[in-house]
Amino acid sequence: MPELMELAAKPDRDFEILSVIAPGIQGEKTVEQFPQWFQDQGYKDIPVLYDTKGTTFQAYQIRSIPTEYLIDSQGKIGKIQFGVISNEDAEAAFKEMN
Repeated sequence: MPELMELAAKPDRDFEILSVIAPGIQGEKTVEQFPQWFQDQGYKDIPVLYDTKGTTFQAYQIRSIPTEYLIDSQGKIGKIQFGVISNEDAEAAFKEMN
């Protein structure tokens, strides 16, 4: 996630980064644990959406954490990355999607 923080901090980016967590699912932190953990990691500039029922995990068939979905402005999935994606790969994928 540190690399995603670098991308999120870029003022000239033409994309958004969101983190979706499903508390208690697949080893995720609980709703109570997550905010402190997130702060302790020094993460910022990345909005976090809580999927408390796991519906997003089900809809996108998330099987491992992290999983990155790069979705264009029309809602089309351009790339699915299982595991951490590098900034270089993410930026290249965003360019291909445009």
